[in-house]
Amino acid sequence: MEVDGVSKGDGLKQYYITKIEELQLVVSDKTQNLRRLQAQRNELNAKVRMLREELQLLQEQGSYVGEVVKPMDKKKVLVKVHPEGKFVVDIDKNIDIANVTPNSRVDPLVSLMMVEKVPDSTYEMVGGLDKQIQGD
Repeated sequence: MEVDGVSKGDGLKQYYITKIEELQLVVSDKTQNLRRLQAQRNELNAKVRMLREELQLLQEQGSYVGEVVKPMDKKKVLVKVHPEGKFVVDIDKNIDIANVTPNSRVDPLVSLMMVEKVPDSTYEMVGGLDKQIQGD
């Protein structure tokens, strides 16, 4: 049966072709939307990762501020940290020794604070503690 020169089969075929093209446009639109959402997710994940790292850095123990007592040699200075005591520390390679003067404020942990000279005294060498040593 033909209506205006178009058979019934051709009309149905044309309908399906149109429907397929419409659905392909929908699929294309959904694919673009999916890619956009994936990019947005990746961006947000990177931001979350950065915030976690920043939070971890904020939760770390704070640094001590010390005061330079005197330079020991070209790469070491004596630093006083309240209430911890005095420490001989290495100067970071990025710091000019000429800029490090007594009473300068420094962060001794930046250059991996380390006691260089450990006292080699024993209890026997310390006077006035005989009663306490024998009492224990």
